[in-house]
Amino acid sequence: MITQPALTHWHALAAGQIATTLESDSETGLTPAEAAARLRQFGPSQMTAQKHLSEWRRFVLQLHQPLIYILLASTGIAAAMGEWVDAAESQTSAKSETNSNP
Repeated sequence: MITQPALTHWHALAAGQIATTLESDSETGLTPAEAAARLRQFGPSQMTAQKHLSEWRRFVLQLHQPLIYILLASTGIAAAMGEWVDAAESQTSAKSETNSNP
């Protein structure tokens, strides 16, 4: 019976080496008796269900980035200084200045 090797980097091994390590055959696989024995030893191969996050929590986690914090801080500082900039207003005033000069 095989034991699970500690910290084996399976992706770095050749297919034949993995089959040898797992005491299996890459052509025929496990016999039904060996498969049943491994099922008893290791249990079924199942993934555990993960807890799902609510939609609002996923949204808040999207904002959990250092750049977002910097942008929010700079917005707060600009608001505290009274620096309200409106791009549409500055474009309108630039157009009116060019139209008024002959």
